[in-house]
Amino acid sequence: MAKRTFTEQDYVKACKKADREREIETYGKSISMRPAKVHNPKNEYKRAKNKKIVFDDED
Repeated sequence: MAKRTFTEQDYVKACKKADREREIETYGKSISMRPAKVHNPKNEYKRAKNKKIVFDDED
């Protein structure tokens, strides 16, 4: 049977898993993976939202 080496990626993966499990035990849910809310100013022009839709009318 071949020897399995413990790579750097395996170490990082194990650390991340242990941190997640510790967070879940402490807080009851994972808190560090929440996406940050993006602040959108009211006065900012949003090109995608304000784009007019043009329909070709075939009468």
